[in-house]
Amino acid sequence: WPIPALDGRGADYSLTITDTDGQLLRVYLNHAQQWILPPETTPAVPLKLIAALTTFEDRQFFRHWGYSLPALVRAVGQNLSQGRIVSGGSTLTMQAARLTAPQARTLWAKAGELLTALKLELVASKTDILKLYLSQAPFGGNIRGLAAAGWKYFGKPAADLTWAESALLAVLPNAPGLITLDKTPGPLTAKRNHLLQLLVDNGLLPAADLATALDEPLPDGTRAFPQLAPHAADRLRQAGAANLVRTTLSLPLQSKVDALAAYHNHVLREAGIRNLAVVVAETATGKVRAYLGSQDFGGDTGQVDGVQAPRSTGSLLKPFLYALAIDRGLLTPDALLRDLPTNFGAYAPKNASQEYAGLVPLKEALIRSLNVPAVLTLESYGVADFWEFLHKAGLTHLVRSAKDYGLPLILGGAEASVWEIAGLYRTLGQNGRRSDLTLREDQPSRPGPALFSPGAAGQIQDILREVRRPGVQTWWHQLAGYTPLAWKTGTSFGQKDAWAAGVSPEWTVVVWAGNFTGEGNPGLTSVGGAAPLLFDVFNALPRHDGWFEHAASETEDLQLCADTGYQAGPDCPTTLTARVPVGTQVLLCPYHQTIYTTADGQWRVDSESWGREGGLKKAVLIYPPEVLQHLRQSGRVLPPVPPWKPGSSGQTAGLALLYPPEGAKLVLPIDLDGHRQALTLRAAQALAQEKVFWYLDGRYLGVTQGQHSQTVSGLSPGQHQLLLLDGRGNRLERRFETAD
Repeated sequence: WPIPALDGRGADYSLTITDTDGQLLRVYLNHAQQWILPPETTPAVPLKLIAALTTFEDRQFFRHWGYSLPALVRAVGQNLSQGRIVSGGSTLTMQAARLTAPQARTLWAKAGELLTALKLELVASKTDILKLYLSQAPFGGNIRGLAAAGWKYFGKPAADLTWAESALLAVLPNAPGLITLDKTPGPLTAKRNHLLQLLVDNGLLPAADLATALDEPLPDGTRAFPQLAPHAADRLRQAGAANLVRTTLSLPLQSKVDALAAYHNHVLREAGIRNLAVVVAETATGKVRAYLGSQDFGGDTGQVDGVQAPRSTGSLLKPFLYALAIDRGLLTPDALLRDLPTNFGAYAPKNASQEYAGLVPLKEALIRSLNVPAVLTLESYGVADFWEFLHKAGLTHLVRSAKDYGLPLILGGAEASVWEIAGLYRTLGQNGRRSDLTLREDQPSRPGPALFSPGAAGQIQDILREVRRPGVQTWWHQLAGYTPLAWKTGTSFGQKDAWAAGVSPEWTVVVWAGNFTGEGNPGLTSVGGAAPLLFDVFNALPRHDGWFEHAASETEDLQLCADTGYQAGPDCPTTLTARVPVGTQVLLCPYHQTIYTTADGQWRVDSESWGREGGLKKAVLIYPPEVLQHLRQSGRVLPPVPPWKPGSSGQTAGLALLYPPEGAKLVLPIDLDGHRQALTLRAAQALAQEKVFWYLDGRYLGVTQGQHSQTVSGLSPGQHQLLLLDGRGNRLERRFETAD
């Protein structure tokens, strides 16, 4: 008969989930389908219960050595007179011994209990023995242990029990079958009231309190345990958690998030948007303080954990691509990016607004979440390199190769969970260094690799702080409770997912809205579906007023071209000083060039002709033909660049064919009227007044000036050759194929 483990090791306890302060969140049945909480949930036995239990079960408990000889003698006499076992004569210490190692009720087992009780008295305090007993005692039905009984009968921890509640729990282990309250409430009430009178008689309960205690009704049945953050609890259970798990969750914050999600869900349901998921984590520690897998755990799809479900990322990955491009020197926050309708073979990304700026600074492209500049940046940076970054950043749902994802990767072609996006944005808040989020207090976040530089992180943080707020949040900066926040929204293709992610020095919050069933909804947008809840959650968090701090050593001064935002080259007339990440080799300005002209400045010539014939040499700003054409159409007038002198070797530079791409295979469907859809061909010319002549398969299509496009109908499947000529002799050819 070994001494029972005083800490309850080896017992079959219910998995018990608490918040960071020990507040109960969720309890699961043990393997025997019983409710029995780990002893740690009741760190101290309440004094009221000690008084009630020892008065009813073992009045000599604090004076004996584990057994009571008079009680044993009395029990033997009663059993002999009745011809059966009607009394065991056990002390609380002996009962504790029996509960930890149940055996058939025989004389041999009784002797073992007595020996174990003696051992317990030698090595344990009376308080520890009481705790051991109360952690295992039966309290009716499938309820075992004081902690479980307090919650199941009264909905409270044992420390908050009244005298009447303590007396009831003291008599239950003696006859737990009496807890059939709907059938035998009378005997149970009589036992409780008798014990309350004994407590008064023994001076343990003030007589003035007796009437109040007697008037307390018995519980009208058992209660359910709390079911808070159920998806987080289920996640821990599925991961193999056992006994007691103290999570990082904060019950007050969890309750606020639950309430806010319920309100927003009520509003969104009017538009057919049924589901929400939210994660709130501390930016510094990675501790998750609120976890909402669904706003309705008991609903039709409520048990789906939206925090873990992979969803299309929409535009959420753009800030990280730009940070990587800044580190590589491809861009600066002020660098101009092309923003024009662009084709990459059959792929033609478009801005959500269907509007284009021609050229736009990186910071403006990110603030407005423009799609075309992001795709062009990914093409320059490399899909494979960005795919590798996402893997390192913790996105585990990239099940295809980088080639299979292609350029749509940056616009929602990849999938990620709310948990992974929260970790990614926390990386931004950690100045580019990744570390895992954590849901358990005993598993702290481990530092991981640096994925991009603190200098790039700081520049992206500042840009995202300026993102336009939806609706009334446009005036966010003017509100009294303004909290600095770097945030980004995203909506997936088909409007199936709406995202909003925000990070501050203290908090990282990610919100997803949509339908778990996967259907799209024309009313689902990140601005209206996810962002308002993001702001409400941030406003509900403890106040913070600071912003990210960065050491001066993280960046260094660099002279940039004032016109284009790239590193100033020898041809850039005006420069400005800006900060870039330390060690970054920024691209030289690609738009300023030194050109050679004839002596009168009328014609542009190549360097060989200029060296032979003489003329002028000057620095000018030269944009690609397609950019110039768009800027002209937008009403923006740039200083003219002299045209190439006929016969010069560089004269074709002013003509560009925009669509179709070289070698493209285009599908032209047949409409309902039986006719094949038309194909629109597009080109650009650097000179505003220059004409372009179009030929397709040797057939003259027409001439254009200013805006250069041609629509061709009735094009048969097969190979085609397009030829463009302008008035200065420039010539461009392109081959493409059409199919049904």
